Amino acid sequence: MEKPTPLVNKLLSETSQLPDLSVRPVSSMQTSPSISADVLAGLDLIALLKASQTLSSEIEFERVLATLLQIALENTKADKGVLLIPQDKQWCVVAVTTTGRPAQIQTISPSSCLEIPQTLIHTAKHSLESVVITDATTHPVLSQDTYVMQHQPKSLLCVPIFQQAQFVALLYLENQLTIDAFTGEHIEFLKILSTQAAISLENSKLYQEAHDSNQLLEQSLQDLQQVQSKIRETEKLFQTMADSAPVLLWLAGTDTLCYFFNQVWLDFTGRTLAQEMGNGWAEGVHPNDFQRCLDVYLSAFQARESFKMEYRLKRRDGEYRWILDNGVPRFTPDGNFAGYVGSCIDITERRAAEEAVQRKSQELEQVLKDLQQAQLKIVQSEKMASLGNLVAGVAHEINNPIGFLNGSISNGKDYVQDLLQHLKLYRQHYPNPVDAIQDNAEEIDLEFLLEDLPKLLDSMQEATDRIKGISISLCNFSRADTEHTVSADLHEGLDSTLLILKYRLKANNLRPAIQVIQDYGELPTIDCFPGQLNQVFMNILANAIDVFDEEAQYVSLAELQTNPPKIKIKTSVIDQTVLTIQISDNGKGMADDVKARVFDYLYTTKDIGHGTGLGLAIAHQIVVEKHGGSLTVESESGQGTEFCICLPIRN
Repeated sequence: MEKPTPLVNKLLSETSQLPDLSVRPVSSMQTSPSISADVLAGLDLIALLKASQTLSSEIEFERVLATLLQIALENTKADKGVLLIPQDKQWCVVAVTTTGRPAQIQTISPSSCLEIPQTLIHTAKHSLESVVITDATTHPVLSQDTYVMQHQPKSLLCVPIFQQAQFVALLYLENQLTIDAFTGEHIEFLKILSTQAAISLENSKLYQEAHDSNQLLEQSLQDLQQVQSKIRETEKLFQTMADSAPVLLWLAGTDTLCYFFNQVWLDFTGRTLAQEMGNGWAEGVHPNDFQRCLDVYLSAFQARESFKMEYRLKRRDGEYRWILDNGVPRFTPDGNFAGYVGSCIDITERRAAEEAVQRKSQELEQVLKDLQQAQLKIVQSEKMASLGNLVAGVAHEINNPIGFLNGSISNGKDYVQDLLQHLKLYRQHYPNPVDAIQDNAEEIDLEFLLEDLPKLLDSMQEATDRIKGISISLCNFSRADTEHTVSADLHEGLDSTLLILKYRLKANNLRPAIQVIQDYGELPTIDCFPGQLNQVFMNILANAIDVFDEEAQYVSLAELQTNPPKIKIKTSVIDQTVLTIQISDNGKGMADDVKARVFDYLYTTKDIGHGTGLGLAIAHQIVVEKHGGSLTVESESGQGTEFCICLPIRN
């Protein structure tokens, strides 16, 4: 309840002190006030009874308002009446009437209503008592009210209406012309009538609420019927569209069970809708596809996500056809999951075409791989043939003069021994030569010649033997492999390769000599293609030398001398079943992307004209495919590189 404002307090105080402005207070909690005999005698009881019956006969809210105001005007000297009631915790003007005019039913805020004196209304609301003003135009407070100043009403009356001690309405009456128009009988009449008015207002509200509820229920029923009608129309339309669609359609609810299949589906499977409902469709799925489909289906349901899967579905003629099933989740307007709608198409021909294309692609890939292998073999054969012919020709040309020299030196040694023996006999039998012979012996230092000449011939023999060894190594490196493996000592191949590359290992004006560390273990002879393995050794060692030569282009000789280039060759046997050859260097190493592609066909990091990208690819093919071994590389930038060759030892 609002606290009385100072203006209200002043109005109450001043009206109580003015004898000509009567205020007849009534207890706000009194529903059946006691009435004096004089007042009761002055009341028109028949009119009161008739008014109560008239008021109680009305049930509609607006009729109750209009009737109450009409009775109030007819049984008092009022020519205007206004009724205020609380709505949504705010007081509102709900009805206004004047003599000879029907009541205007409306709902407006009292502060916005121009039909009432605001000051008096506030006073009555806060005092909760009936208030009578005999002459508003001369009242010290009300005469300043905007409404009173504009309309100049004379007599004013406010009567609160209670329902079981609850303040439920306020009745305002006025007489525009007559002073002191409202008597005690009028007030008592309205107070007694207010009880019936409160009951009628409450009943009308309940009736209105029931009426509104019924209307709302009827409207809801109509809406529901319309929705059901639309649903039926939509279902018919959906059925028509689904049956006319060229694809297989299905619907599933939130329980994962299917409850709709279009006619295309039923024509495809040759089953009825009743047979397909629920999980009946699963009977047509191929047994090998069922579990996979079920897993995809249930997983999608749990995640509320779309899914796509391929499976085989039995056609009415018994043939299994490949089906592409697309499931899309359905949601209600408020966002709740409602199930799935799915569409299926027959992709048997497409899958057959895809499989044919895949087979063709695999065949083409195999052809390409075979072509690459053939190219590698051709390149390898040509390189080995060229190198073999070259080395064999050089070795042959060397062997001819070496053979001649070996024979000549051997004969020369015999001739020299014969001459020396002859000279010895000559000196025994002619100990005193003539002066000319003695002078010549001193001039040519005969004693030194006799001692050094055999040594000279021995040195010449040793040199020819060394040249012969080089020739044998060249022939060993360039030996032509047959179609079958032969037993070979790989150390000989490594030594022959190093001998051929010896000139590249020497120091030059850009870098110091490359040191080769040979850490050989005890290796058995193995069955292999030695010529091809020699080519592997050549490619790996030549690449290591290339790395050092490239590094020398941008690193000073002094820096290289502090960390001279080294190549280490280590051989060993693992578990008597695998022979390993590790060739490492202390060069610049490789980046990860280079290391990943180092054995790829035609991949090279060298400049154009300096590398073909075939050397290591051929080496990998020789080790892996020809010998059933492995060729791996370990490297880090700035940490050097190590190639590891593993070859099986076969008994």
